[in-house]
This record gives sequence, structure tokens and C-alpha cells, in this order.
Amino acid sequence: NIEEFLDLKGLVVEQLTKDKSLTNEIFLKCGKEEFKFIKISGLYFGFLFGIIQAIVWFFNDSWWLLPVGGLIVGWATNWLALKMIFNPKKEINFLGIKIHGLFIKRQPEVAAEYSKIVSAKILTVERMFDRIFRGKASDKMVTILQGHVKRAIDDQIGLSKNIYQIFAGTKKYDQLKDMAATRFVESLPHSIHRTFEYAEDALDLETTMREKMAGLSADEFEAVLRPAFQEDEWILILVGAILGGLAGLGQLVFLFN
Repeated sequence: NIEEFLDLKGLVVEQLTKDKSLTNEIFLKCGKEEFKFIKISGLYFGFLFGIIQAIVWFFNDSWWLLPVGGLIVGWATNWLALKMIFNPKKEINFLGIKIHGLFIKRQPEVAAEYSKIVSAKILTVERMFDRIFRGKASDKMVTILQGHVKRAIDDQIGLSKNIYQIFAGTKKYDQLKDMAATRFVESLPHSIHRTFEYAEDALDLETTMREKMAGLSADEFEAVLRPAFQEDEWILILVGAILGGLAGLGQLVFLFN
């Protein structure tokens, strides 16, 4: 089970958190349709929230209502736009309008684009092998490899094993197996690159990831995609709030002048 030795999801999130350009590339390519929605969402949501703000202003024209209301409208608009990328998980019908999480609705297409980028730039065979042999579970992997090498030696020697043990002793035989297994593991990082091309073809990560992601439930699909973007969501919401507050101040200056 590869998950015992390699946290694939953790590796992806770690690399995306470290390399923001990759995060941007994934979001721009996977979310190209969603960005169209985000661009116009400010118009629609701002208009709806603006009506509420205008009604409140009609009954209470305190000067602070416009900037505070603008801040709230800006915050709510961007928060709602981000929320609608993954929600609702199941399509609902509201006043004849079908509403479905934007990424969830396009799950097969998003999964294909995400898998293509991640398999090419993050989950490379070289990086995965490096993490397996240098990561937290490296000691466990070394033990398993040494066990395979020792069994291979036994299988190759066959009946000669008993003869050798009679003349050299069981202890000496075991020491030789330990030495061979240790040298094999030590030389592996320097020679394993020769297997990368074969491993890429055998693993076919892009296809495997695409098929697995396309078959995930909505909650599981969000759990895979969202960690990479969640860290910066507050920035977009904050920018919306600031711009909304400034727009409210602009309205205030315009009205009182």
C-alpha cells in the first residue's frame, strides 16, 4: 500500500503551498469557467445587496451606513462567489434556476486538467521516489527492501545454501546477506533514476488520477482541490470588503457634496 510510505495528498498540498505559481496555474486552468462567473458575480450580488442597503439607508441615513454597508456588501459578494465554486454539492432548483457548485458541475473536466498539471509538475516519479526513501517512512521501506534482497539471495543460491552454511557457518551466511542487502539499499538512490521512464509508463499517474478524481463524491472532490486554494481565500474576501468600503465612502462624498 503506497499510502504507508507516501502521503500523495500531503505532497501535492505542500508543493502548491510552497510554489504559488503552480497554485495560480491550476486555478486559472481548472477554473477558467468559474472565473467568468466570479467576474460578473460582483455585478449580480452587488446589485442585490445594494438594494437591501438602499432600503436601510432610506429609513436611516446615518453617515456611517454607506461605508460600513459597502464593506459588508463587498465582503458578502466575494464570500458568496467563492462559496458557490463548491456549493451546493447537489443541484437544486431555485425559482426555476438550477444552482450547482461550479467545480462540482464540471468535475470530469476539472479532474482532467488538475491531473494533467499535478502529474507533470508535482507528482513526478523522481519526487515520489525521493519522498519514499527520504521521508518519514523511509526506515520501513529500507527494512522491506532488505528483506526482499535476502529472500532473493536465498532463492538464487537454492540448495547451495545448506552446503555454504555447513562450511562457513550460518552466522557468516547471514552476515553476507546483511551486507549485500545494505549495499543494495545504499546504491539504490544513485541507480534508481534508470527506472524512472519505465515507472512513469507503468504508473500512468495522469490517467489514474483523472479516473479516480472523476469518480469521487462531491465532498471528497472538494477535499482534494480546496486545500491548495483555501489558504488565500481570505485575501480575496478582504480585498472585496476593502473595495466595498471605499465604494461606500465614495457614495458618501458624492451625496454630501
